[in-house]
Amino acid sequence: MKITDVYFSTKSMVDDFGRIFFYNEHVYRAINPLNEEYCRQLIKSNFFKDLQDKGFIPKTTISDIQLEGYNLILEHEKLIEIQQHEWSFEMFKSSALLVLEINKICNNYGFELKDAHTFNILFRGVKPVWVDIGSISPIKDQSKWIAYDEFLSVFYVPIQFYLQNEIYIVRKLVESNFYLMQTAPFQQLWDSKLIEILKNKPFFYSLFFRNLKLFNTRNFNQNVNKFIHRFNKYYHSLLKKPAKLFLYEKKMKNIEEIENSIATAELNRINSEWHNYHKINYKINGNFIVPYRFKRLLELLNIYCNDATSAIDLAGNEGFFSNLLLENSKLGRIILTDYDANAIDNAYQFFVRKNDERISVALLNFMFTKELYETSVRFRSDIVIALAVTHHLFLTQNYSLETILERLKLFSRKYVIVEFMPLGLWSIHTKEGKQVPNWYNQEWFEKSFKRYFKILHVEKLEENRIVYLGSF
Repeated sequence: MKITDVYFSTKSMVDDFGRIFFYNEHVYRAINPLNEEYCRQLIKSNFFKDLQDKGFIPKTTISDIQLEGYNLILEHEKLIEIQQHEWSFEMFKSSALLVLEINKICNNYGFELKDAHTFNILFRGVKPVWVDIGSISPIKDQSKWIAYDEFLSVFYVPIQFYLQNEIYIVRKLVESNFYLMQTAPFQQLWDSKLIEILKNKPFFYSLFFRNLKLFNTRNFNQNVNKFIHRFNKYYHSLLKKPAKLFLYEKKMKNIEEIENSIATAELNRINSEWHNYHKINYKINGNFIVPYRFKRLLELLNIYCNDATSAIDLAGNEGFFSNLLLENSKLGRIILTDYDANAIDNAYQFFVRKNDERISVALLNFMFTKELYETSVRFRSDIVIALAVTHHLFLTQNYSLETILERLKLFSRKYVIVEFMPLGLWSIHTKEGKQVPNWYNQEWFEKSFKRYFKILHVEKLEENRIVYLGSF
């Protein structure tokens, strides 16, 4: 094939090992001819097999495909791309620990990871997978991991801000493409005020001076901060480049200490509006109950969508219905999404214990998300499920019905199943709610629904739930 016959990954541009490309729904890596022999030795090695057997890297084979300019093409297992800004805290932790574990295995064979950034993490179900096998390279410096600084900036520092509930800072850090300014004036994370903010947190010094309580004082912290700031300023003015004299970098040499601090990190969560939604509504005396509504929805999906192989549960909270789908359908892939970070964290931990590769989770506001079209392509599924959410979007957040239906269609290949709540923001428990506007009725909803989808089935499931199942 010619190189114009395939689609190269937009994230595979600076890798001298090879380039990722896609062809006929498969994932390939075209190996740079200069690295061909090294690649053949790598994939035959015992530690590469060890990493594959543990599920830490994608299943990889040599392909028969021929592409002009390349002699060696690898085929990789296709995985779910959930980007770092779509991770919850526990997903962040799991990914960080995976990078450290892989690097540890590589070290045992005289290799290391030369990169440590989050773009090299995809997911097999809820388990993170390191996909950049080209970043495995022989150790260059026995005294220090080549990707040590990068790991600290992209994993360790955001996790520390997480632990201090500086969620806004965390979100801005992980939403940055490469965690540094790409335009003038040049500024890295190390040069920013963020490190000073982090160093002023009480926990920060206790990490390194927990056996020297005498030094863990406010005055000492302030004096050290002043010294570091002055040193960095003098160093920069003298040599015209950023300095890297930071206390945590100088003190935290032991990777095992970093690994232990991440593994034992527990988030003191800030409460959120929806994280307990399923427990409140479907848990009685400590046990979850399955209401008739969900049982009927499963029946309808099996009747009308029996050719579907994938589904995405938008605003699926902690995954109660997604789990029912997992247990009662033949779907090969389910993606659970919600914009409540606590709900997604709970769901992630639950599905990690369940250990089923068919389900993944992502932190996502499907109405207002970064790079909407690109996100919808990554998550697009045969069935889009939107239960008990549209009335909040209409009546609380003031989205138009058309924009909501456009989003649902964007994420769907074949089917959509959505609930309309005729009584609006009404509680099934108290039988009370706010009065709905005159225009808010089933006729209004159905008229718009028909513009986007062919109606396959309409059914009233509960007093305030009418399900619409459509296709296009």
